[in-house]
Amino acid sequence: MAHPLQSDITKLRPESQAVLHRLLDQGETPGAIARAIQAQTKERVSAEAITRYSSRYHRRQAKQQQVKQRLDGFLALLQKDGLSVSDLLRAVLLERLSTAKQDGTAAGLDLLKLEEAERKRGEYELKQRQANFSNLYRERELDLKERKHSLAEKEFQLQREKGRANLEELERKAHAGQSLTPDDVRRIREIFGLYDDPEATETKRHGE
Repeated sequence: MAHPLQSDITKLRPESQAVLHRLLDQGETPGAIARAIQAQTKERVSAEAITRYSSRYHRRQAKQQQVKQRLDGFLALLQKDGLSVSDLLRAVLLERLSTAKQDGTAAGLDLLKLEEAERKRGEYELKQRQANFSNLYRERELDLKERKHSLAEKEFQLQREKGRANLEELERKAHAGQSLTPDDVRRIREIFGLYDDPEATETKRHGE
């Protein structure tokens, strides 16, 4: 089923508009463009609609070119003064200047102030990201220390329970009148090594 003849360019599908813009840029006639669109996308558009749209399109493209030339000249001056301009900043400036051109405020637009404002905004955002990263790093460090402390506490409790169990076993042997083995003696030393006051032990050594 053939597509109806379209007289409103804005209602064409994106692929048809892409063909239209490409051929307008190449300077093709409205009739040739209409035939190309029908051959490539099956959509039909009148040559008269393309003619009307063509004048608006070329005016818009001319304005965009003026904006780009003004911005390129401004960026060239910045680079001449030794200032680097990122692709992102260039895109932002181009977008701002294009908007100003459309709403009629471009004549009063101070590109130097705009560039300075955008640069400061970028520096602020970078500082914010660095601050967020530092806070995240400190939080992870604190979490790691807490985990290490928790593990050390668990290890201490484990050794304490082990020592208490050994001490209870030795006390049971003593009450039962059983002789202590060399292994029992070693366990006694381990127990009291864990629980003796270090300062008292050091004082005893000096006294000896």
